[in-house]
Amino acid sequence: MPHVHPVPSASAFVDGRLLVSGPLAEVALTLHRTGTDGVIVLDDATGRTLDLDLRGEPEAILARYAPPAAPADAEASRTGPGRPKLGVVAREVTLLPRHWDWLATQRGGASVTLRRLIDETRRSASATDRRTAARDAAYRAMATLAGNLPGFEEASRRLFAGDPAGLAAVMDAWPRDVARHVLGLLDGHDPEPAASAPPPGTHLTVTPEAGATLFRRGLDTPVTMVNLLRLRETADYSADPELAPPQPISGAEALQRYIDHTLPFLTASGGELVLLGAAGPWLIGPPGERWDVVMVVRQSSIGAFLAFNEDAAYLAGIGHRTAALADSRLLPVTDLPADMTPA
Repeated sequence: MPHVHPVPSASAFVDGRLLVSGPLAEVALTLHRTGTDGVIVLDDATGRTLDLDLRGEPEAILARYAPPAAPADAEASRTGPGRPKLGVVAREVTLLPRHWDWLATQRGGASVTLRRLIDETRRSASATDRRTAARDAAYRAMATLAGNLPGFEEASRRLFAGDPAGLAAVMDAWPRDVARHVLGLLDGHDPEPAASAPPPGTHLTVTPEAGATLFRRGLDTPVTMVNLLRLRETADYSADPELAPPQPISGAEALQRYIDHTLPFLTASGGELVLLGAAGPWLIGPPGERWDVVMVVRQSSIGAFLAFNEDAAYLAGIGHRTAALADSRLLPVTDLPADMTPA
């Protein structure tokens, strides 16, 4: 199979606004037409600033920045008989006797085992390297585009702490194109393996990844949060024993404590509790699935929701919610466009 070379891409900004983004050649041609006054061009792979050479006619610029042609596939071009070459190179390897003894017991022999171990290590290191490279690219772009903006130091701390939701909350006051670009670069590595995801029945908190995804939707209107809550028979305060009452209480009682604790912070953030209702089995839905409580909260904006969700004083009592719930779902909903709303 031919080796596919990635096409270099870049993004150009003017005063925090994204002017153009795409393959490097297309970005260069666009800037050749529009001019470069006040323009900052960033490499989408590294976050580094690019100094483009825009001299000459469009054809010259295209030739300068067009991606190189992929080389012909050596294996496909082989026409002679015989087995394909595997590219194996013989070199001396020095190991201790116990290493040789272990290799002798492995299926396929020493060479096959060593190649397999090296490939596994490379794959593992590669995933870590991609995450580090994505973080560093996001930081370079953020420092270039937002180094003088309020909250830059806090945003940097959130970035290096691996807290994309907190980073998104800090960047909410920044130009939207800048925030989206930084989060997009941060997502430039492979996602964590599925095994790291929480098991079914434990959807109790907003994950950093989900928070960052919500922010990237670019919702700049009020948002309604629809909560489906399944209560425990008896509240479980094992994760937050400092909040536990002297005697066991029900999940419903723990939820009430959470609501009483939360309402002042919700109101202060510009939000309101729209509905708190008793639920039950679905009328249309999976048989056997049941939700006990529906809670609907209206927030003035995504930024207000993220700031509310990061408030340390609010978080001090969130253990009541965790203790109350066996499972939950949270769905952000926005108003339909005016042309889709019934008259």
